[in-house]
Amino acid sequence: MSVYGHPRLSSLIRHQAILPFRDLPVEYQDALIHYMSVDGAAWAVADGWQDWKWGDGKPSTMKMRAEVMEDIAKFRHRFVNEYGDKKFGLATLPYQTLIDCVNGDEALENRQYIVGEEPSTQEYETPTWPVILSEFHDETFQDGWNRFREYCVRQMDVPVTWYVD
Repeated sequence: MSVYGHPRLSSLIRHQAILPFRDLPVEYQDALIHYMSVDGAAWAVADGWQDWKWGDGKPSTMKMRAEVMEDIAKFRHRFVNEYGDKKFGLATLPYQTLIDCVNGDEALENRQYIVGEEPSTQEYETPTWPVILSEFHDETFQDGWNRFREYCVRQMDVPVTWYVD
């Protein structure tokens, strides 16, 4: 399966940029590192990095979140060395176009995004990380739902990334 065969996303990303992880903007690198080795148990966790203390779940406090971000910055060079050749797509898409895609999600039929509602200020004043597109045909995003909500509330174009196999 590939995002390039996704019924709602493929036409949006077909001619967009593809870069190795090492050449992605830092915000894209941070989002992917967080998803792969903080939220999940891939990359550093799966490779058994003894000095990487995260994985298999989000930090539960804002203090831990700050610690995670410090570690991502501290270990970024290592992630780039280890995973720098992996290819990712990147683009910026209109939030309304992505809302239309989400409205086609079978898995999340009742999810609604209200444009112009009050932004959440818990994590960030303005989102900068991309959302990660899904290869599964019944969903639009693999990760980044909270960020997506914030982009919609602010009526901002949305940076997106996806795995290129």
